[in-house]
Amino acid sequence: MHNRLLFLDNIRTLIILMVVILHAACAYAIIIPWWPAQEFPKPLFYTFLIMFFDIFCMPTLFFIAGYFSPSSIKRHGTKRFVFRKLKRLGIPFIMLGLFFVPYLSYLGYFGRTESPKGFFSMWWYQLKNAMTPEVVLFDSPEIGIAHINDYSVWHLWFLTLLLMFFILYAVIVKISPKLLQGKMPDQSSRSIMTAMLVAGVIAMLTVTGINLIIPVWSWLKCSGIFMVQPSRIGLYLTLFFLGTWASTQNWFSSGKFPLPFGVWLTMGILSFAMLIFISKGIMENTGPAPLGLAVATGAVRSVAALSWLGTLIKGTQLWWNSQGRVSRSLSRSSYDIYLLHMLFVIGVQFLAIGLPVPYFFKFLIAAVSGVLISWWLSRQLVSPYPKTAIGLLVGAWGLACVVI
Repeated sequence: MHNRLLFLDNIRTLIILMVVILHAACAYAIIIPWWPAQEFPKPLFYTFLIMFFDIFCMPTLFFIAGYFSPSSIKRHGTKRFVFRKLKRLGIPFIMLGLFFVPYLSYLGYFGRTESPKGFFSMWWYQLKNAMTPEVVLFDSPEIGIAHINDYSVWHLWFLTLLLMFFILYAVIVKISPKLLQGKMPDQSSRSIMTAMLVAGVIAMLTVTGINLIIPVWSWLKCSGIFMVQPSRIGLYLTLFFLGTWASTQNWFSSGKFPLPFGVWLTMGILSFAMLIFISKGIMENTGPAPLGLAVATGAVRSVAALSWLGTLIKGTQLWWNSQGRVSRSLSRSSYDIYLLHMLFVIGVQFLAIGLPVPYFFKFLIAAVSGVLISWWLSRQLVSPYPKTAIGLLVGAWGLACVVI
């Protein structure tokens, strides 16, 4: 069993805050045309900001989730491990999927429709759409327009994919319990770097292979339950299992991590620069990518994800391996902030459309509002009174159905 590694908790908190910032930038970026709130013209700063956070935020979250999985299975056993994950991920997915994310879709629908239906009519339409067994690959603007009013799980895609990874890992451990045993601690730079190199190659091959079939930016939707970018699945799964390997090999028990911080940071900056260099080809590609572009995309995304993971690990081990009152509170609320922030971010963006103030001010208010309101709700309502929170969520939905 591992002692709690505060630097990993701090990384997770930081990543959640970055995700909120990413979503706050979406209204002002070129590459998110389906976002409910849109402002024009669109400065390149916000597009580059999204591209930067996008290369490492979710891979890092999957790594951390993987890291804490072996110790959790050791404590609870595979059956209870799966049950706990179903409860922690499944209940929020169902409740928020029914009574929270429909607000996000309705804001977009309301903003682009001259004579919009009422909230309940749109909710009922999307519920029926979510229950319809269909698989849609969003690989062209035309398909996106045709399904623009479909039900979407929005940011809850992370919950379903992570739950699948947890179940897969539990099945593998059930078949081969020796995977949990690990071996004598091996924190040698060679061992860690070899594992990261192998992970990078596997991730690169999966991103490249899928990009040779469909555009790397495509999304896949399976009814109202599952939504993901196919080109990212291999990267996310690889980082998740790299996390489980790091845990069983006790990578962090010595408090050291290979390579200086500056080396990791330099690799991260260079890989991001390469992503910007090839980004035009990525976004203009509307079908299977040419081999060179597919390989470049797979290599850059894999190197970038691992480089920034190393940067975060090394940096937080050196300078943020403790928690004060604020960071501890944010850490405890980070999951709730992820779940709740979207409505407040998009709500501020929507209300700010057309206001004669600089974009950066709107962006900043959206990001800060998303964090502070979600954090407050987590500490004052969701964490201490979860059943009351669910009741209020359903009640607010009912009121919206009557009033809107």
